[in-house]
Amino acid sequence: MAQQIRQENWDVVVIGGGAAGVAAAIAAARNGARTILVDAGPMIGGEMTSGIPIDGCLSTAGEWVVGGVIRDIFAECERLGGYIGPINDYRSLHVVAVDPEIMKIAVINLVQQAGVAMRL
Repeated sequence: MAQQIRQENWDVVVIGGGAAGVAAAIAAARNGARTILVDAGPMIGGEMTSGIPIDGCLSTAGEWVVGGVIRDIFAECERLGGYIGPINDYRSLHVVAVDPEIMKIAVINLVQQAGVAMRL
């Protein structure tokens, strides 16, 4: 059986809906690019939605070293009641904890608010 191929035109095509892909797609769309996010799985967000605390946002002194999209995602988690916040242990490991189910909603909300199309 023959298949019909549909052509689409986008300014930015982001392949992979993990943390970096989500941030890239949101940033591109916010800057005016017609953006589509493509992922093989049924849900975007990658490790951010796993329930594992998010590393790399805070220095060993507990100071924020990131801004932009990830901070907006955390703000959306907080608005939805799923932001736990920075935590640390005896090794000076500082991570950010969130409710993973709320993170799923927050990621989708920000992608949709930015006007990013998705193909999952």
